[in-house]
Parts: sequence; structure tokens; C-alpha cells
Amino acid sequence: MQLIRAIVFIFLVMFGALAMAQPNAPGQPIGKVLFSTGDAYADQIKLQAGSPIYIGQTLSTGNVGHLHIRMIDGAFLSLRPTSSAKVALYTVDLDDPANTKIRIDVQHGVVRSVTGKGGEENHSAFRLNTPVAAIGIRGTDFIVYTDAISSVVDLRQGVSQ
Repeated sequence: MQLIRAIVFIFLVMFGALAMAQPNAPGQPIGKVLFSTGDAYADQIKLQAGSPIYIGQTLSTGNVGHLHIRMIDGAFLSLRPTSSAKVALYTVDLDDPANTKIRIDVQHGVVRSVTGKGGEENHSAFRLNTPVAAIGIRGTDFIVYTDAISSVVDLRQGVSQ
């Protein structure tokens, strides 16, 4: 029984690494909702656990909405109540990290980001933009609070650019 578990584990690790190593194809999901409560939307479509996330979508939460997303490279994105962010770019290529391009545009609210393999392999490829600042990250876990006139970054772990 332990041998079967070990084989299944190795298969899952190898398959997962292979899937993450390939660049994401246009039109394919670049993330999946892990948790959603209250009002949470992608382009005004109600989200729930398991919903796919695509490049170009604007994610938003209402007054009591929360949204947790796992991206294709293992990154984590969380929106707190009354927040809005657009996934402008999300191309991850671990075979050639120079092709990785990640940009998330936060319009307002509170967003937490934990860098995935794409940002770890190519630090300059990750940008989180707010109305008043652009944040470059190096393997970090951070929270940004933003509105039309100010942005505050709470760096939980890692290095900011």
C-alpha cells in the first residue's frame, strides 16, 4: 500500500512539474478559485470554488466578499472586501523564464499576493500596478492597500524592488 502511495505521489509530482513547465496557451485558464464568499466576481460573473480565471478578467469583491485564487505557477492571489484587480498578463514559461510576463492591475481595495514559480524564476517579469505605484517583487508575500490617491505595501516576506 505504501508503494502504491509512493508511486502515485511521484506521478503527481512529475505531472504537476511538467504541466507547470509548459507555457500557458492562449484562452486557457491561468488560475482557479480556491475560496469565494459573499459577492466575488470575474467580469461580473459570480465566482465559486473551482471557477477558472482567465487573462484579461477583472476580479472584484463586494462589501463582504473574499476571493482566494491559485494561479498556474502556484502563486496565490487574494482579494478582500470592496476590492478590484485586473489580470492584465499572466504568461508563465519555466522552460524559458525570459518569456514569463505577469501583470496585475489593482484598481482599489486590498490584495494579497504570494509569488509563484513564474515570479521566482524571472523577478523582473512580475508587476503589480496600482493607480499610483508599480510594485516589483522578488519571491515575496505582500499585501497592497490602494485607492485613487495612495498605495501602501505590507511586505510579509521577501524583497521588494
